[in-house]
Amino acid sequence: MKTKIYASGLSIIMALCMMLLSNYANGQALTQNIRGTVIDNASQIPVIGAIVIVVGSNPIIGATTDVDGNFKLANVTVGRPVVQISLIGYNPVKLSNLVLTSSKELVLNIPLEANTYVSKEVEIVAKIDKDKPLNELSGVSARTFSVDEAQRYAGSFGDPARLASSFAGVVAGNDQRNDIVVRGNSPLGVLWRLEGVDIPSPSHYSGSGTSGGAVSVLNTNVLANSDFASGAFAAEYGNATSAAFDVKMRNGNNEKREYTAQVGFNGFEFGAEGPFKKGKKASYMINYRYSTLGLFDAVGISFVKGGVPKYQDISMKMNFPHKKGMTSIFGIAGTSDIFFKGEKDSTLWKESPDEQQDLKNGSDMAVVGINHVQFLNSNTTLKISVAGTGSKFRTTVDSITPNYNVIQQFKSRITEQKLFGSAVLNTKISNRSQIRAGIIASRYFYNNEVSIYDRSLSGMRNLVAFNGDGDLLQGYGQWQYKAGKKWIFNAGLHALHFYLNNKSSVEPRGSIKYQLSGNKSLSFGAGRHSRILPVNIYLRETLLANGTSIQTNRNLDLLRSNHYVLAYDWLIKENLRLKTEVYYQEQYNVGIQQGRPSSLSVLNYGANFGDVIGPDSLESKGKGTNKGVEITLEKFFNKNYYFLLTASVFDSKYKGSDGIERNTAFNSKYAFNLLAGKEIPVGKTKQNVIILSFRTVATGGNWIAPIDLDASRAAGTEVRDETKAGTVQLKAYYRTDIRIGFRKNKKKFTEEYGFDIQNVLNRENIFSQLYNVSSGNVQNNYQVGFFPMALYRITF
Repeated sequence: MKTKIYASGLSIIMALCMMLLSNYANGQALTQNIRGTVIDNASQIPVIGAIVIVVGSNPIIGATTDVDGNFKLANVTVGRPVVQISLIGYNPVKLSNLVLTSSKELVLNIPLEANTYVSKEVEIVAKIDKDKPLNELSGVSARTFSVDEAQRYAGSFGDPARLASSFAGVVAGNDQRNDIVVRGNSPLGVLWRLEGVDIPSPSHYSGSGTSGGAVSVLNTNVLANSDFASGAFAAEYGNATSAAFDVKMRNGNNEKREYTAQVGFNGFEFGAEGPFKKGKKASYMINYRYSTLGLFDAVGISFVKGGVPKYQDISMKMNFPHKKGMTSIFGIAGTSDIFFKGEKDSTLWKESPDEQQDLKNGSDMAVVGINHVQFLNSNTTLKISVAGTGSKFRTTVDSITPNYNVIQQFKSRITEQKLFGSAVLNTKISNRSQIRAGIIASRYFYNNEVSIYDRSLSGMRNLVAFNGDGDLLQGYGQWQYKAGKKWIFNAGLHALHFYLNNKSSVEPRGSIKYQLSGNKSLSFGAGRHSRILPVNIYLRETLLANGTSIQTNRNLDLLRSNHYVLAYDWLIKENLRLKTEVYYQEQYNVGIQQGRPSSLSVLNYGANFGDVIGPDSLESKGKGTNKGVEITLEKFFNKNYYFLLTASVFDSKYKGSDGIERNTAFNSKYAFNLLAGKEIPVGKTKQNVIILSFRTVATGGNWIAPIDLDASRAAGTEVRDETKAGTVQLKAYYRTDIRIGFRKNKKKFTEEYGFDIQNVLNRENIFSQLYNVSSGNVQNNYQVGFFPMALYRITF
């Protein structure tokens, strides 16, 4: 069922409201403070005595870090300052991708890497070289992403997952949702980690077994720079086979109270941060959002024909530094609902069969946790995390008969709660060597009910009915050694045991980096990875001839894969980087159909949002492969412009129980992205900025099993020819997005206006194909067309 959103009218109204706000230029140069903390990257201990300066300031603005590693640079000119940090025994750092506004202090957390040899200064971008991860134990296929990028890039809409779709090897699942396909893998294999805690999908309108949804619950106004890994992960990332988001939340300002208000298509929101008490180090930060369309609908204004998306979310963090470490309390929570009411006019059913049903869908998720970091000595820290997470997915489908009676067809209530605990030890053995080891314990609580209408019973029949628990235990160890100035070795081991069906995995990981001449390097990484399947697959019930049910999938193995990555990295110029990676993944012990030849495979799970049930009668004998080449050419932000060009060519195949090698549903074969942007300083002091950005993407289409028209017409419902699964490819996908913004700095506040257009060329991209029962023909469902959105943000 489609929702037709008249977004252009809403966006134009919002844009006109923004334009009514006054004053374009400032008469005098504005200043603001830059504060932060410098830490040792290996031990996470604060660094004392580091010299911090603003490059190019006259007279020089500088400071030295105190006993807690803190510094403060006062009265720095608003704009794009460059900050340099240096200390004997450490590689100097230069931060050149910073945004300093008049209304908010810029608070930085800066890791320094110890010298193993005397070297020249290393230029890094946004706290660390932007093409490298914050976690230096990630040797290959990993990079950092910043809040500035998520807010600045066209098509990202402040969403980390949509931002990642611009990276090499990453393809967006579809326009309506933020699920991502990484190197041909199902979105099922993505790990989300927040503040060190493994969390459920942080999205509104998510679903069981998915890693995304329509709108992200993660709010970029509260996030810090974070990591994204796409293969051969470091040993600390477990229960993932595709990708890992390691997301960090920033601390609130502990010296000054600051506020943010924002309105855009995604919601009305308000945030506050500051010290609990002036002169103390403890701080708070909180942000709340309510959906724009839901709020308009509540006051009787409708921009929607169909279901009105109603959602809200909240994010918070409280930080309490102490003499030998720090303690923080953090959390996010979101709830969402939508109701598509069927049409009573039966003449519309032929054109849109979805109009012959009522659909209610919703999801909830929440995370609350406590982190305690203790400095054990000058080289060792211990981090203990305790958290509770929860997710709930609910769907009801009722059909409307020709006599306008309502019959329930489908109902699901899937609840998963988790108690999480972890302990991580970081120790710096020397400037050349460090160790990180940890243990993660999770206790799951399930309450799942899924049922469908059964004509033979003239009523509902359970597919899943389970109320119980299960435990997941993980442990890991990692070691890094820097041999001279050319070699870096990473070695690690991850172990996992799932108590629900007593399946285990021991996973060696490792990488080697060799520094070539001329700012070039060659790296190789390899690792074994595994993931537990969505619990509904394990709990799926099979109806026997005698009327009883059994769980035929209960003893399925973990989904397992081996990753191999070869990478070449060349820093052509100070702000221009070329990176190429070649990878191969072999997947085994994959769930496939038991007892008969079939094309079915768990590797295609997640291709459809409705995959909340999962197939029954599976065995762990399937295989699959992913292989490809990725190229990234990136111009880091410098001289007011940037660009990112990525190209990926790959092949994703699998074998079901019929032994035939097929294309996975996600084998789009190629993905090309071009992202570019420019900032134009304007006004008397050049401290107001026009922000321009565009992105264009081209990918191959997904693969499907064709609809068998004759069989569908005879059955009166959709029937696909599964013997030809992976033989029909949907039309290629093309889309261009643009963003125009304006940031205005005033003495007491900063305003930002944004106007985004998704799919500016109004390309018709096919989302899916289905059988129209009323017309008896195949019908295409299309992705989002021309779609404008506006945003206004004020900070003070």
